[in-house]
Amino acid sequence: MSRYVEPKKIESFKGWLSSQGCELLPSTNEFELIRFRSKLGTGVVYTGRRGVSVSAPFVSEAFDCFTNAKKWRGKGKPTKRCGGSKHKRQLIDRDGLCCFYCGNEFEPKDLTQEHLHAVTQGGSDRLENKVLACKPCNEEAGHLPIIDKVKLREKKMNLWLRVNAL
Repeated sequence: MSRYVEPKKIESFKGWLSSQGCELLPSTNEFELIRFRSKLGTGVVYTGRRGVSVSAPFVSEAFDCFTNAKKWRGKGKPTKRCGGSKHKRQLIDRDGLCCFYCGNEFEPKDLTQEHLHAVTQGGSDRLENKVLACKPCNEEAGHLPIIDKVKLREKKMNLWLRVNAL
Protein backbone atom coordinates (compact mmCIF):
# COMPACT_ATOMS: atom_id res chain seq x y z
CA MET A 1 0.00 0.00 0.00
CA SER A 2 1.31 3.47 -0.77
CA ARG A 3 2.27 5.92 1.96
CA TYR A 4 -0.73 8.20 1.39
CA VAL A 5 -4.21 7.02 0.52
CA GLU A 6 -7.08 9.46 0.13
CA PRO A 7 -9.81 9.14 2.79
CA LYS A 8 -12.41 8.63 0.01
CA LYS A 9 -10.42 5.66 -1.27
CA ILE A 10 -10.30 4.16 2.24
CA GLU A 11 -14.10 4.44 2.49
CA SER A 12 -14.48 2.85 -0.96
CA PHE A 13 -12.12 0.05 0.10
CA LYS A 14 -14.32 -0.59 3.16
CA GLY A 15 -17.36 -0.91 0.90
CA TRP A 16 -15.46 -3.23 -1.44
CA LEU A 17 -14.37 -5.46 1.47
CA SER A 18 -17.97 -5.66 2.63
CA SER A 19 -19.10 -6.57 -0.90
CA GLN A 20 -16.46 -9.34 -0.88
CA GLY A 21 -18.16 -10.91 2.13
CA CYS A 22 -15.69 -9.64 4.71
CA GLU A 23 -16.86 -8.64 8.16
CA LEU A 24 -15.93 -5.06 9.08
CA LEU A 25 -14.82 -4.90 12.71
CA PRO A 26 -14.60 -1.95 15.09
CA SER A 27 -11.18 -0.30 15.35
CA THR A 28 -9.25 -0.99 18.54
CA ASN A 29 -7.24 2.26 18.55
CA GLU A 30 -6.99 5.64 16.85
CA PHE A 31 -4.36 4.42 14.34
CA GLU A 32 -6.60 1.81 12.72
CA LEU A 33 -8.38 3.00 9.59
CA ILE A 34 -9.95 -0.39 8.81
CA ARG A 35 -10.15 -3.69 10.68
CA PHE A 36 -11.82 -6.60 8.90
CA ARG A 37 -12.16 -10.38 9.02
CA SER A 38 -11.85 -12.38 5.80
CA LYS A 39 -11.26 -15.95 4.75
CA LEU A 40 -7.53 -15.31 5.24
CA GLY A 41 -7.85 -13.93 8.77
CA THR A 42 -8.12 -10.53 10.39
CA GLY A 43 -6.54 -7.63 8.53
CA VAL A 44 -5.86 -4.07 9.58
CA VAL A 45 -5.01 -0.88 7.69
CA TYR A 46 -3.13 1.58 9.92
CA THR A 47 -2.18 5.23 9.66
CA GLY A 48 0.68 6.95 11.41
CA ARG A 49 3.70 9.22 10.90
CA ARG A 50 4.93 7.04 8.03
CA GLY A 51 1.61 7.06 6.22
CA VAL A 52 -0.61 4.04 5.66
CA SER A 53 0.59 0.53 6.53
CA VAL A 54 -1.02 -2.89 6.78
CA SER A 55 -0.95 -5.80 9.24
CA ALA A 56 -0.37 -8.62 6.75
CA PRO A 57 0.53 -9.24 3.09
CA PHE A 58 -3.02 -10.37 2.29
CA VAL A 59 -4.27 -6.85 3.17
CA SER A 60 -1.96 -5.34 0.53
CA GLU A 61 -3.13 -8.03 -1.89
CA ALA A 62 -6.76 -7.12 -1.16
CA PHE A 63 -6.07 -3.42 -1.73
CA ASP A 64 -4.29 -4.22 -5.01
CA CYS A 65 -7.26 -6.31 -6.17
CA PHE A 66 -9.63 -3.50 -5.16
CA THR A 67 -7.55 -0.87 -6.99
CA ASN A 68 -7.06 -2.94 -10.16
CA ALA A 69 -10.51 -4.62 -10.25
CA LYS A 70 -9.01 -8.10 -9.90
CA LYS A 71 -10.42 -11.23 -8.29
CA TRP A 72 -9.34 -11.66 -4.66
CA ARG A 73 -8.59 -15.07 -3.07
CA GLY A 74 -9.59 -13.92 0.42
CA LYS A 75 -13.21 -13.31 -0.49
CA GLY A 76 -15.62 -14.29 2.28
CA LYS A 77 -15.54 -14.94 5.98
CA PRO A 78 -13.09 -17.34 7.63
CA THR A 79 -13.69 -21.01 6.94
CA LYS A 80 -14.51 -22.95 10.07
CA ARG A 81 -12.04 -25.69 10.76
CA CYS A 82 -12.74 -28.71 12.88
CA GLY A 83 -11.23 -31.93 14.11
CA GLY A 84 -8.05 -30.29 15.48
CA SER A 85 -6.47 -32.65 18.01
CA LYS A 86 -8.72 -35.57 17.04
CA HIS A 87 -7.51 -35.33 13.44
CA LYS A 88 -3.90 -34.96 14.57
CA ARG A 89 -4.11 -38.24 16.47
CA GLN A 90 -5.73 -39.95 13.45
CA LEU A 91 -3.03 -38.53 11.16
CA ILE A 92 -0.28 -39.83 13.46
CA ASP A 93 -1.93 -43.26 13.42
CA ARG A 94 -2.26 -43.13 9.61
CA ASP A 95 1.07 -41.54 8.62
CA GLY A 96 3.39 -41.89 11.61
CA LEU A 97 5.43 -39.08 13.16
CA CYS A 98 7.11 -37.90 9.95
CA CYS A 99 6.78 -34.61 8.12
CA PHE A 100 4.98 -35.09 4.80
CA TYR A 101 7.47 -32.76 3.08
CA CYS A 102 10.93 -33.33 4.55
CA GLY A 103 10.46 -36.82 6.02
CA ASN A 104 12.01 -35.91 9.36
CA GLU A 105 10.56 -37.48 12.50
CA PHE A 106 9.20 -35.21 15.22
CA GLU A 107 7.48 -35.26 18.56
CA PRO A 108 3.66 -35.06 18.17
CA LYS A 109 3.66 -31.56 19.71
CA ASP A 110 6.02 -30.27 16.97
CA LEU A 111 3.90 -31.39 14.03
CA THR A 112 1.25 -29.22 12.39
CA GLN A 113 -1.68 -30.20 10.22
CA GLU A 114 -1.28 -29.23 6.57
CA HIS A 115 -4.16 -29.02 4.11
CA LEU A 116 -3.06 -30.35 0.72
CA HIS A 117 -5.81 -28.36 -0.99
CA ALA A 118 -5.73 -25.11 0.99
CA VAL A 119 -8.96 -24.26 2.81
CA THR A 120 -8.57 -20.67 1.58
CA GLN A 121 -8.78 -22.02 -1.97
CA GLY A 122 -11.86 -24.15 -1.38
CA GLY A 123 -10.25 -27.27 0.08
CA SER A 124 -12.08 -29.26 2.72
CA ASP A 125 -11.14 -29.59 6.37
CA ARG A 126 -11.65 -33.36 6.20
CA LEU A 127 -9.00 -35.85 7.28
CA GLU A 128 -8.50 -36.97 3.66
CA ASN A 129 -7.20 -33.50 2.77
CA LYS A 130 -4.70 -33.34 5.65
CA VAL A 131 -1.15 -34.49 6.30
CA LEU A 132 1.30 -33.81 9.11
CA ALA A 133 4.14 -31.37 8.51
CA CYS A 134 6.79 -29.69 10.60
CA LYS A 135 6.14 -25.99 11.12
CA PRO A 136 8.88 -24.73 8.73
CA CYS A 137 7.65 -26.96 5.90
CA ASN A 138 4.00 -26.05 6.57
CA GLU A 139 4.87 -22.35 6.39
CA GLU A 140 6.90 -22.87 3.20
CA ALA A 141 4.01 -24.72 1.55
CA GLY A 142 1.55 -22.00 2.62
CA HIS A 143 -1.34 -21.69 0.16
CA LEU A 144 0.44 -23.27 -2.79
CA PRO A 145 -1.65 -25.27 -5.26
CA ILE A 146 -1.57 -29.04 -4.68
CA ILE A 147 0.76 -29.70 -7.61
CA ASP A 148 3.33 -27.28 -6.18
CA LYS A 149 3.04 -28.90 -2.75
CA VAL A 150 3.76 -32.30 -4.32
CA LYS A 151 6.78 -30.83 -6.15
CA LEU A 152 8.01 -29.31 -2.88
CA ARG A 153 7.70 -32.73 -1.23
CA GLU A 154 9.59 -34.46 -4.05
CA LYS A 155 12.40 -31.90 -3.81
CA LYS A 156 12.67 -32.19 -0.03
CA MET A 157 12.39 -35.99 0.00
CA ASN A 158 15.14 -36.32 -2.65
CA LEU A 159 17.36 -34.16 -0.47
CA TRP A 160 16.40 -36.25 2.60
CA LEU A 161 17.28 -39.48 0.72
CA ARG A 162 20.67 -38.09 -0.38
CA VAL A 163 21.55 -36.93 3.14
CA ASN A 164 20.45 -40.19 4.78
CA ALA A 165 22.24 -42.35 2.19
CA LEU A 166 25.63 -41.07 3.40
